[in-house]
Order: sequence, then C-alpha cells, then structure tokens
Amino acid sequence: MVSSFAAPVAVTINHGKGKGAGAGLAGLWADPRLRQNLIASCFTWLFASFNFYLITFYLKKFPGSIFINSICFACADMMAFTASGIFLQWVSITQGIVFANCVALVGAVSYLFNQNATNPIVIPACICVSRIGGSMCFNIGYVSVARLFPT
Repeated sequence: MVSSFAAPVAVTINHGKGKGAGAGLAGLWADPRLRQNLIASCFTWLFASFNFYLITFYLKKFPGSIFINSICFACADMMAFTASGIFLQWVSITQGIVFANCVALVGAVSYLFNQNATNPIVIPACICVSRIGGSMCFNIGYVSVARLFPT
C-alpha cells in the first residue's frame, strides 16, 4: 500500500467551543483528514530525518577523502532540495514522497550490491544517490506542512 498521505484539502478548523474545537493537537486529532496527515507526516519526518542524519554521521567512514565526500554530499543536497521544489509543482505530495523514497531505495540497494567494489568512486556515488532521495523526502516533508495542515 502506498503512503497514507492524502491530497491537500482545504480544511477549516473550528475555533468555537465544542467537541474537537481548537487549533491545538486536540483540533488536529478530532478531524480525520488532519489526523491522517499528522500520523503520515510524523512517520515521514521520522524516516527522513533518521536517514538524513545517519548518512551524515557515517560520512567519515566512507572510502575516499572526507573532504571530497563532504563536497559530493553538499552537491547532492543542493540538487535534492532544488529538485524537490521543482518536482512538487507538478505532482502531489504523496507522489513526491514515493518518488523520493524510491530514489533513496535505488541508492541503498545499489550500495548493498557494490559493498566490495574496488573502485573508490562506486560507494560514495551509491550513497550520494541515496542521500538525494533522503534529502528530497526531508525537504518535501518540510515544505508540504502548509498544504497538509491549513490554518
């Protein structure tokens, strides 16, 4: 099953007194669409931030120069953030997150198959592809908050 993100819907929050009223967490939890968006956003942030920071943490252990790897990762982040912003103009949030996770999965699987590669460029390239997918997912989660939780 694909991600539980729903297409952005114009939802108004009842600021009056009554069941589920308020713009706080209780107001988000009372509306089924907002609750679904909240749960899906929490999981997206959890996975994206874990992958984003884990790859950064292991940067010094990748083969090659740490300086060259840092430059490659910075370029991968710039490409990912730019691509996710452009990409979200034509697709929905769900499609963007699924695409970003597929890119990260391709990088991770290619890393698994090339762990014992003798070429020093192969592993950092695989990790950069995975980093692009993770950064795209991280950025899409950040940018899409205004669409998922209207005020």
